[in-house]
This record gives sequence, C-alpha cells and structure tokens, in this order.
Amino acid sequence: GAGIVGRWERLWVELDAPLLRFFALPERSVERHRPAHVADIADVSLEEDVREVRFRLGDDSVRLRAQDAHDAKGWYLAIWAARKEPDGCGPQRPHIQQPIPPQLLASIWVQMDRIRGLQPEECGFEYTVRARWAHMLDDAGETEPRPACVIDGIGVCMVRQQILLHGVEGQHSVLLTICQVAQGADLMRVAY
Repeated sequence: GAGIVGRWERLWVELDAPLLRFFALPERSVERHRPAHVADIADVSLEEDVREVRFRLGDDSVRLRAQDAHDAKGWYLAIWAARKEPDGCGPQRPHIQQPIPPQLLASIWVQMDRIRGLQPEECGFEYTVRARWAHMLDDAGETEPRPACVIDGIGVCMVRQQILLHGVEGQHSVLLTICQVAQGADLMRVAY
C-alpha cells in the first residue's frame, strides 16, 4: 500500500530547554537541523521495545532512537518535563498517546550535609547546591543559601538540607552543582 518512507540520520540531540537541538556527528558543533521549541512538540509516545521516543513536530513525524530502553525513558520524561504551560506555571501534559506508566516514575531525596574544602578567601560568601538527574538539563531543586566559614583552616559551608528529585526508576546519576551567591548578582557556578 501507499506509505511514507523515512530516512534515519545519526545525530547528537540535546535538550537545551526550551529548545531541542540536532547536531551532526562526530564533531557535535554544527547544527544539522533548525532547533525545535518544545512547545511545538505534540503526540509524544514512548516505544520501549524499539528504544524510541516518537512525536510530531509541525507536519513532521520524529523518532528518536536511544542506545537502550533506559535512555529512551529518560528522553521521554525529559521532553515531557520541559514542556511548560503558556503562563509558565509548571508542567503541562503533552498530547500523550501513551501515559507515563507509574512503574517508570521514582522519587529520591538528595541530602547535602556540608561543602568542605573551600579556600579561606571563598568563605565571605553564601553557597547553594542545585541537584538534578544527570540525563535532564533543568535543575530540579536547589537548597537555601548558607554562609561559609573557616574551621581549622578549611573553608566549610554547612548545608544540611534535602532536595526531592522525581525521575525514572533505575536512574542512578545525580549531578550536584555548587553555586556561590554573590551580592547583587546571580548565582555563580564554582564546582560540580
């Protein structure tokens, strides 16, 4: 019967919310296609058996094939989470053909006790810690700013806070970013 023949390309795909970017391999410096805004993505579905996330982008049907089913789940949730309501008040459920199965969702608490090893000259500032799943680009949570001080010649910041992360069951990598709060300025990333 009549059908549409598609063409597969090996690309490096990045979700740089709110944009989905497509880069040529192997150098990953040249954008192969125009970036797509996540608000333009519709009909998102996860096809675990073939490791694919499928969605519509305007008149085009897009299929992202991941290395494994675990990565496919991560992409599915990352795209789902990156979509925001028009007023910016939080996640908006895309037109999902297949809802996220509850067994794929998991929550963990990330607990930070202290930042140790700061240089003494770095102790005149406050610090905050951001936590997110390594496969997702947006920061999922952040601690309240805490001052640093010198204890026995070593810079220490007592954080003692928890951040709740929601993600995919079986996900193990969490990225922590330590940020220095400068007076009258935005946060400055100082370490990973």
